Amino acid sequence: MQHLSKYTSWILYALMLFALFAFAMFYFGGDVPGTEDSEFVEPIYTGLVLNTAFVYVIAGVILTFCFAVFQFGSSLVTNPKEALTSVLMLGLFAALLIISWVCGSGEPLNLPAYDGADNVYFWLKLTDMWLYSSGFLLFAAILSICGFSLYKVIRN
Repeated sequence: MQHLSKYTSWILYALMLFALFAFAMFYFGGDVPGTEDSEFVEPIYTGLVLNTAFVYVIAGVILTFCFAVFQFGSSLVTNPKEALTSVLMLGLFAALLIISWVCGSGEPLNLPAYDGADNVYFWLKLTDMWLYSSGFLLFAAILSICGFSLYKVIRN
């Protein structure tokens, strides 16, 4: 197991280094010619940062799903109650996504300098869904940290 941990640490360092490189290229790589003096400055390497973030998020979602299925399969044999708890958590996460989809707005935005095809109902609802669910999960994480810290102080 120690051998595997060594490789995963190096993979993590390589991914972080590439992300830092992409962000450095974004911030220090210059602007698209003709946009330097306008109101809407566009860095040259915007696509690199967006594609890097997209690949990292998709890889994270796929790996999380695969590990969750693997953990469910292994705990179903050893501890069925724990396996059902993980299915319940997955169901709660799906409910959060559905509720945040319903709360999202699909109304097209008024974007003066944008002529693309992504200002449509589906992508706007999807974006709101991820923003609302991310905000809720961040709030829940902060609340959990504060709650467990308070519990630890009270317990001692």
